[in-house]
Order: sequence, then structure tokens, then C-alpha cells
Amino acid sequence: RVLPQWHLVDMSAYAKEKGVDVYMGYNKNIASYITKAREVEEKTEGAKTKLVTLNAYERDELEECFTRNSEGLLKNMAIHELALAATFYGMRASNVETVEVNKENSECLTLGGFTDFVKVEFTMTTTEGTSVTIFADRCGGAEAMAIVSDSTGKEVFTSTLPDE
Repeated sequence: RVLPQWHLVDMSAYAKEKGVDVYMGYNKNIASYITKAREVEEKTEGAKTKLVTLNAYERDELEECFTRNSEGLLKNMAIHELALAATFYGMRASNVETVEVNKENSECLTLGGFTDFVKVEFTMTTTEGTSVTIFADRCGGAEAMAIVSDSTGKEVFTSTLPDE
């Protein structure tokens, strides 16, 4: 349920009055698997990161999934990784120069009248040259990962959620 703005203002004032710090946002921004990956990125020359999110749907459940999540995989599932891309990689609508889809690791279907991705992998690059890859798969399991590769493309670190 979406609260009216005045509710949020009142809650903020109440929290301040009681000396309580309140934080809002996506929890992956503070997850240790992301923190660990960011630490490795800082130490790895030419580091590139792939943010992975996996759901555990069976293929015969996808029609129900598409219907229930009709806003689509990007808004329903990969939104958390897109938030990470904005927070840590500076991705903005105004500075994304390219979005390259890995067609070999992507699949789109129409089921129950809804067309959506079963899985999609894409790399976004900003006008400043920063890039991040996002991979989301509805039938890939039940976890999230951050995979850091070096300048040669060799994977040097993987961290997962739930945190190891």
C-alpha cells in the first residue's frame, strides 16, 4: 500500500523526535555480498562486475509468473540490480550511452497474453565509460550474486546472497 506523503512526513518527524535513524531503499545496497564485491573491484585493475539475480520458477509456472508479475522482469525482478547500478556505478537515464544485450543468454516469451523475459543479460555503459552487467533469470535458482572479473575477463571473485 502506498502511503500519502503527509504520512511519511509525520513518521519522519516522529522518528527524529525519538532519536531514531530511518533508512529507506533497496536492501541489496547494504548487503555484504555487494560490499565484498565492491572491495574486490577497488583492488582489481580494469574490474568489471556482473550482478546476477535468480528466481526458482519451473518453466511450467512461467505463465502464472508472467500474469502475476505483469510489470515485467526488469521492473519486478531486476529492479534491485538496476538500483545497484545507479547507486554504485553512476547509471542514470541521462548518461547511459549503450545497452548491449547478450542475446545468447536471453530469452523472451509470450505466455497468457504477456510478453516478457524468461531471462536477460545486458551490459550498460555510461558516457564516462563505466559499465556493469546485469543478468536476471526467472528459472535459474534462488540466489543473487556479484561476479567480479579482471581486465582480461577472468572471474576473480564471486559473492552470493544469501551471504556466505
